[in-house]
Amino acid sequence: MASSTVSAIKEILSKSSVSSSAKVLLILAAHSDPIPPTKILAFGLANGARKLKNIPQLLVGLGDKVIRTPAGWEVSREGREWLQKKGHIKQSKLSSLAEKLSDVAKSIPSADTVSFVDEAIGCIHMGYFRSAIILSWVGAFSLLQAHIVSHHLSAFNTEASAKKKITKPLSSADEISEHMKEFDVIDIAHKAGIIAKNLRDQLHAALKVRNAASHPNSFQIGEAAVANHVEMLLLNIYKKL
Repeated sequence: MASSTVSAIKEILSKSSVSSSAKVLLILAAHSDPIPPTKILAFGLANGARKLKNIPQLLVGLGDKVIRTPAGWEVSREGREWLQKKGHIKQSKLSSLAEKLSDVAKSIPSADTVSFVDEAIGCIHMGYFRSAIILSWVGAFSLLQAHIVSHHLSAFNTEASAKKKITKPLSSADEISEHMKEFDVIDIAHKAGIIAKNLRDQLHAALKVRNAASHPNSFQIGEAAVANHVEMLLLNIYKKL
């Protein structure tokens, strides 16, 4: 989970004025996947909720605000709306996109990629727009690299070599990250016929937004910009690759 997200959660979890039930619900809202009571307690104690206890009873008492699954507990739509009304998480048009990202994450095989998506979702719910842009991009680019390696590696290597972007064939996503710039990966993917021109242009534009979000500057990022960024990645990368 991104450090900015954790810091915001710590501020709430450490407040004695916030009920234990609200703290449990907030912890669930910060995770895209269901988590067991032991993990809820461990996360809470590690992030300022000093008197958090009787987690199973608190979960039962939350009623329709939570959902129980074989893997653990997760916050329901009603629970997230309750947190928004209480001001513990920001109301946002991005909520539906975050839920869609959460659904997509369940089918992603890479645990590393899922962790990026999980952090992006947490940042969206907490209103940390720069972090949401960065982490949603990292997750999407990870999927693109995996797609290239699994299905188009030979064509990618041939085109990258012809354009003198690599000196030897690459064999993994880690090697692509190590030896090529993200801009060039996108460009070569287009030239190799892996992605269409329109998607290349959209990804290059999204990369510029990611770069602006990741460096100290006066560039302002609003909710609409984050929604556009996340939705483009969701529709064209997360749901297709």
